[in-house]
Amino acid sequence: MDAFRPYVELPGEPGSVEWLRRRAGLDVTGADAATAVGCGEHASPEQLAEQKRADRRATDAELLARSAEFDNVHTRAGRANEEPIAQRAAWLLLGGAPLTALRLCVSADVSERWYGATPDRVAFDQEGRVRAAIECKFSFFAGLPSHPKTEHVFQLHMQMRVLRLRWCYIAYGTRRTGLPRPSYDEPLLGGLALRVFKVEFSPELWDWMLRRLRAYRKLLSDPDAPEPPRMHHWTSHLWFERSECVRYEDCCTSCRSIDYLLHPLEARSEPERYFPPAPRWRLVRDYEPDEASEGPEQ
Repeated sequence: MDAFRPYVELPGEPGSVEWLRRRAGLDVTGADAATAVGCGEHASPEQLAEQKRADRRATDAELLARSAEFDNVHTRAGRANEEPIAQRAAWLLLGGAPLTALRLCVSADVSERWYGATPDRVAFDQEGRVRAAIECKFSFFAGLPSHPKTEHVFQLHMQMRVLRLRWCYIAYGTRRTGLPRPSYDEPLLGGLALRVFKVEFSPELWDWMLRRLRAYRKLLSDPDAPEPPRMHHWTSHLWFERSECVRYEDCCTSCRSIDYLLHPLEARSEPERYFPPAPRWRLVRDYEPDEASEGPEQ
């Protein structure tokens, strides 16, 4: 593995047939990482494996048609505002450093080329190494989250592993309250509110993901293999909410479910083998459009 460039950028522009075909050829990509380990909000590992097998059998036309099925107002608004979010985040955090959008990337380590990620934007240092990565998320309706979303934590860990980064940024954007909504296909020219988190790479969480990903890969090759159990809601509660409801955990159905799942002695002694270890993250910046100009994060 080249220490200078620990990843390989594959041909194919995002959204193209070549890109879709290469994504289908990988067992899992960053966007599907949470689902593959059982922590996806909308699908199970079994459903993901079934979709992956179908994608590998599909013709180019079928791949494009299937991709179009997932194109909606949310994805269109996300694409339209990805560049404004990235540029604003770069101004706030990196002193306006130039950004580059990468294609689908895999590890330079051949043994790890069964997974990959498509980073939204990266900044390079003077020697050509990736110094920072920014993942961009946008929603007209959901507002700005108080913490990184659970599924995005898994996506970022796969991305950081591919790029061999110790940390990365995730920037959530939305329309400032009270402003009229433009077309979903057009970027916000003003009124873009931003919240940026810094997420550290956790070797403990990555090891947990690898154990779950091994089970998912068995499921991918054998539809009759047991699938990793789903735990999106419980993981989100354990990571971001349980500390706030400790006094009321006897009344909290999520806390009671977590305690029930940890009832076996081996689970209670090693809960991280069942539930994913908590990520390390912090809020680094809130931005409102009328905020006075400030320099980059120190």
